[in-house]
Amino acid sequence: MSFENSFAAALDNAEWAFTVLLVVDMVAFWIRRDKHAERGRQGYGFKDTAVNLVIRIAGNFIGPYTALLGAGLLIVVVAEATPLQWSMHHPALWLFVLLLADLAYYAEHRTAHRVRILWATHSVHHSSERFNLSTAYRLGIFGATDLLGYLWYVPIAAIGAPPSAIFLTRALTIIIQIPIHTERVDRLWAPIEWTFNTPSNHRVHHGANNPYLDKNFGGMFMIWDHLFGTYASEREPVQYGLVHNIGTYNPITVYFHEFRAIGRDLRLARGIGELTGYLFGPPGWQPARRKTGDPAPVPAEQAVPVSAERHLIAGPVREG
Repeated sequence: MSFENSFAAALDNAEWAFTVLLVVDMVAFWIRRDKHAERGRQGYGFKDTAVNLVIRIAGNFIGPYTALLGAGLLIVVVAEATPLQWSMHHPALWLFVLLLADLAYYAEHRTAHRVRILWATHSVHHSSERFNLSTAYRLGIFGATDLLGYLWYVPIAAIGAPPSAIFLTRALTIIIQIPIHTERVDRLWAPIEWTFNTPSNHRVHHGANNPYLDKNFGGMFMIWDHLFGTYASEREPVQYGLVHNIGTYNPITVYFHEFRAIGRDLRLARGIGELTGYLFGPPGWQPARRKTGDPAPVPAEQAVPVSAERHLIAGPVREG
């Protein structure tokens, strides 16, 4: 069996292994739930875990189709067009592609937090107020990040890396994050924390409280966060979820809450500038007129639920 086939088989087996680990971890938490509560660990909630698993099952059906709609095909096209072709027989080349893929994942992930239309999908993953292995399966309708996420990997194909190597290393950077969704593991040895994405580092990433907001975007490595100034270490308790939590276990609402909020804002937009800002600006963006108390007129027939008031009066609020 080639190195590439062995790599792919290992990834498939890892996902099954993590599914078994999830079941074992849930049972273990339930058995020792009092001890975990004493240490401030929330563990698993029945409704929260059920939502995560429902979303996971839905993703198994939706994922293959959304992947076809995304930019992954462009990687194949560019790889065929480039005159550069790498032979991936040496493991060192796989390590090099892994580093490049992890850098691309950093860019993909950070963009998903800073562009609202992409955040609409990724916010699903951050909407849980708990942090456990099942949270890793709480992904938006378009997958781990967004439909256009593969665009960040196109340059790797352009310099000669084969698509199979790109897809496999990207998958590894995502799968490796499943077991770090846990409160069980405290901070590790400082050099490990500095270099790798650990449970502690990823708890920070899921924090909705400062100084944790929009930190630690790396997939496997933290070196990119150090390089680009987005690293934070875990020093105080982490508040999981969104800055303004959605307060429901309805999987449809979990899936589409931010898309609905964007729709409300677009109906109030004045001109192309505001439309662009609401779609492609950072979450929480609002036009200057709304910051200065000049709200757009709201037709009388548009009833506004109390839960939506913050979008109409104060503009969209940063959610995680």
